[in-house]
Order: sequence, then C-alpha cells, then structure tokens
Amino acid sequence: MRLCVIPRALSLEHYAAVFRDPQFPAALLNSLGIGLIATLIAVTVATLAAYAIVRLRFPGRGLVLVAALAVAMFPPIAIVGPLFELWRLLGLFDTWAGLVIPYMTLTLPLAIWTISAFFRELPWELEQAARVDGATRLGAFRHAILPLAAPGVFASAILVFIFAWN
Repeated sequence: MRLCVIPRALSLEHYAAVFRDPQFPAALLNSLGIGLIATLIAVTVATLAAYAIVRLRFPGRGLVLVAALAVAMFPPIAIVGPLFELWRLLGLFDTWAGLVIPYMTLTLPLAIWTISAFFRELPWELEQAARVDGATRLGAFRHAILPLAAPGVFASAILVFIFAWN
C-alpha cells in the first residue's frame, strides 16, 4: 500500500460543489448574522463594563475581573447538555437567540479584558478636562474617551467575532 500525501492533480471541484449547494448561502448567512449580533452585544456591554471597572472606584472591582477571567477559562462544551435541555424547555432551541445568548456570554469576558486594557492606557485627565468644561460623566465618556478608545474597541470586536464565529 502506497501512501501519497501530495495529490496527483489539483482541483477546485469540491469547493465549487459546496457553493452550488443551495443550503450553503443560508448557513453562511446564519453564521455571519449570529456572529455579528453576538459581537455587537458583547462589545457594547463590555465597553460600558470595562469603563466602569477602570474608571470608577467600587468595592469588588478586582473580583469582577477575576470572575470574567474565570468565565473565560470555563470550557464551553461543559454546558452543552444542560443548555440543550434549558433551550428546549424555553423554546430557544434552533433559533438565532438560542445561539446569540451563549456566544455573547462566552465572548463577553474576552471583550471586557481587552477593552479594559485600552481604557487603562487613556489619560484620566482627558475625562477630567471634559467634566470641567461642563460635560456629564456620560458626555465625557462619549465625546472624550470613546473616540480615543475606538481602535481598541474595534480590535476587541474583531477578536470577539473570530471567537464567536469559531
């Protein structure tokens, strides 16, 4: 028996067969939509959470980051069985929401960690200057902090989308 690692002829025939399959575009659209929705929700929530963790002083602040890290280290395969039963009972089985919720939950710690690292590097004085100029805390966040953190938020969104897509 001869084992051949290198193919005799190169062909894209199998790729063409996949793209001819009528179920492929629907499956691709489902994956793209679910990944984008989970990414949008996770990055939005993580941006607000990371800002609060980095800028506000409250008891248990470090515990929140440790809890996020613990959730990130949790193996997702361990919740498949119970999640299946729960989703079946709640009517979320075979729905977009049934996939968006766990994807968002499992990618949220990654987003919080990466975005909080970007917020930590921004100078606190920018927000203080905006507050002195009359901006509210939300206004200072929206007009002074968020535009400077946008590259970090976008980089985090890319990582979250890749994680959710996989």
